[in-house]
Amino acid sequence: MPPTSTMILPPSPAPRADGSGGPPRSRPWGWAVFGSVAAVVTLGFGVAQTVSVLAHDETTTTTAFAAQDVKVVDVDVENGRVRIVAGTGESVRVTARISRGLVDTNHREELEGDRLVLRAGCPTVLSAFCSVDYTVEVPANVTIVAHSDDSGVSVSGIDGPIAASSENGAVLIDGGRAPEVVATSQNGDVETVDLRARSVAVHSENGSVDVELLAAPEDVRARSVNGDVTVIVPDTGEAYAVDAESQNASRAVGVPTDPRSGRSIDARSENGDVTVASRVR
Repeated sequence: MPPTSTMILPPSPAPRADGSGGPPRSRPWGWAVFGSVAAVVTLGFGVAQTVSVLAHDETTTTTAFAAQDVKVVDVDVENGRVRIVAGTGESVRVTARISRGLVDTNHREELEGDRLVLRAGCPTVLSAFCSVDYTVEVPANVTIVAHSDDSGVSVSGIDGPIAASSENGAVLIDGGRAPEVVATSQNGDVETVDLRARSVAVHSENGSVDVELLAAPEDVRARSVNGDVTVIVPDTGEAYAVDAESQNASRAVGVPTDPRSGRSIDARSENGDVTVASRVR
């Protein structure tokens, strides 16, 4: 009888905890590393926020400029309110309320020729609590250019040309005899109150537009994409060439109209009511 041989096989792998056979899988080191990095980043962000809270500080500064040196006031703020009012003194007074966190808030107030330039911005990182609110007292006859990215703009009692705008805030023009007014907002209401102006152009992408005039204007353009539009002129008997239209809401015209008139009102909204009316003063 030929000799026999016996083959010894290695033991079968023990079943895993889920009941399936085969060798245990390797640990997901990639996910572990990712989770560790994410935890460190989250912790670092939390520490930075806490330090910013502890470092938060607010200060108020006042700067004066000779009124005869200023013909234009030019304000551009990244995060903060802008308020411009007609003053009675012989100086232009700039009051800045400055808020900062861990990193300083950027701001400057200086003359460039006859232009008073006010600028305020925030750092690209660690910008919590960053803002500058400006209040500017000026002679009534100066030209105003004012903008805020993330807050409101108001201009009161100004007789010079006005251009006021906001990305994310309301715009208000209150009183004054400005010959030309341009006021716009991307995401906020735009309003003029007790205004005497020859030409008015107001616009909002996402907000209502209200124009109230105390003297008969030569030209009014009032428009909104997603908001009501209202234009109120004094009841002086003046006729206007009126173009009032709403694509998806109501339209009402309550002033004398004449397409040949030298005075015009263009009021439009895509998704809001449009009203043109007169009011007895």
